[in-house]
Amino acid sequence: MKAKSLIFFLFFLFGSCIGQNLKFKKLTHENINENIVCNKIIEDEDGDMWFATYHGLYRYNGRHLTGYFHNPMDSLTIHHNLIRDFNLDDNILYLASWGNSNEIDKINIKTGLINRLKPNNKRLDVYSSVFRLSDVDIILGGSLGLSLINTKNFTSTYFDKPFSTILYIENNKYVFSASGRNIYKYSLEHNKIVLTDSLSCKGNVNCTEIVEKDRLFGTSNGLISLNPKVKIPLSLRSLHVSCLKYYKNILWIGTTDQGLYSWDILNDNVSHFPSSKIIGSLQSESINSLYINTSEVLWVGTGAGIYYSNIKKINLNLLNIDLI
Repeated sequence: MKAKSLIFFLFFLFGSCIGQNLKFKKLTHENINENIVCNKIIEDEDGDMWFATYHGLYRYNGRHLTGYFHNPMDSLTIHHNLIRDFNLDDNILYLASWGNSNEIDKINIKTGLINRLKPNNKRLDVYSSVFRLSDVDIILGGSLGLSLINTKNFTSTYFDKPFSTILYIENNKYVFSASGRNIYKYSLEHNKIVLTDSLSCKGNVNCTEIVEKDRLFGTSNGLISLNPKVKIPLSLRSLHVSCLKYYKNILWIGTTDQGLYSWDILNDNVSHFPSSKIIGSLQSESINSLYINTSEVLWVGTGAGIYYSNIKKINLNLLNIDLI
């Protein structure tokens, strides 16, 4: 009985230690609204951070922050400021914008050159996700469905499935996307998008992440796994999950209305980082994006600003006690 009580106390103390060690700072700069809505974060090979927001695209090198905005009088600017997603590969950045047009922004981050790609169609879509498949092909998910576009000759192929968000790609051939409660699997065959399988979940599917060897999904009805052997903690089964990031045995979980959570897989311990006015806390319950860069800094894009915290300082082995 004493051993069980001690174990319970240690788990409680362990979770408290993580919460006390994790302190967030808010990104503030004269070139950005500190309460900006940030939807996606990524790091380039030079260590610069990129932020996709509802008010343009930003690049941050730790000191200087550069903004990229739409200028209706300049065709060499991005075509819209409402950026939902982007994909960076080989120094080429593709933007998925809610611009309700057939233009797609392509940016060479080394030269700064911006090209507006115009597929040879009149399809007006609002894009929510983008992936690069090859040197020439990209695929986007949007309000009308999936769009496979050749960036050289601007030919395009479509699959109509309203409000499709691409979750991940396998072997540059299989596309897994979400539309409401359903997950769809598509095969890319001879420049065509072919639906091959589907699966229905209890809540709207928003994101996915591989944890160890299992793929987990974040939904409006909690964190789920398709593998029945994976035991999801009870406290994570009813959250409205918006984004996920796994790093060194810790799954970071962003929600739409309850702030940030972390799940220590090895110790099966869940910590909660709610919104608070206390210095060092997140000040938004709405978490839109999570990213951990090469310096082990956790970046958090929220509905009211961009936050960061050095998770390298978190000692995950604070309690290493053998119980006899």
